[in-house]
Amino acid sequence: MKYQKIIFDMDGTLTPSRSPAEPALVEAFEKLCNALTVAVISGADVLQMKKQMPFDAVWSRGAPLALMALNGNVCIENGEEKWRNVLFWRDKLAILEHIRALRNAFPRGITDESDLVEDRTGQVSFSFIGHNAPKEIKAAFDKEGILRSEALAKVPFKHPNIVIKVGGTTCLDYIPRNGTKANNVARLLGEENLGDALFVGDNLAPGGNDAVMVGITDCLGVKNPRETLAVINGLLRGKMVREVIPAS
Repeated sequence: MKYQKIIFDMDGTLTPSRSPAEPALVEAFEKLCNALTVAVISGADVLQMKKQMPFDAVWSRGAPLALMALNGNVCIENGEEKWRNVLFWRDKLAILEHIRALRNAFPRGITDESDLVEDRTGQVSFSFIGHNAPKEIKAAFDKEGILRSEALAKVPFKHPNIVIKVGGTTCLDYIPRNGTKANNVARLLGEENLGDALFVGDNLAPGGNDAVMVGITDCLGVKNPRETLAVINGLLRGKMVREVIPAS
């Protein structure tokens, strides 16, 4: 199938975790933005996403592109903000209480206590070892999300307005119940316009932070940005995408 809309996860897919994309990938990505409808979705906030991918440079050249921060709860399309969902203070209190319970149940020696929780307005992100811990330690912590899924089974979080998603390799992201990646991609592209859309992510396994997209669009799993570069180059050549998980 030839896809007209491509949605990329960022960390582990387009870029290493919280790190800039390689120049070769950026060059190919910009070409793809000129050819197809492209969106990038991440649990990170807008500033962090812009540190990792040159969104402003792409927009300045007139290429259409959507930046979807905080799992899409902030959406900027072609440099203009389309929407911004926020968490209410009562919700944040409940989230912080749950984080305390998790920390009591799974104590760890932490170097920087202030680095564990990031309040991103539309999302609260909790890292078990710190958002800015050394990259090699973060990469080895919980790549498959198994430890964090077990933690949530032991210390569940039930809330009418908030859900938790496994994010990256160390985080739990607390987001509005109707603010998942899937909800926000459908909001951006329209439910009826997902038939020719492909999601590319590095963690599509059950429980992974990209798994919510399975069944919403066709999905393609990659292991790292190098594989993503090969996918982009294939799309630019009109090559058929194989090993796709079909939406239905």
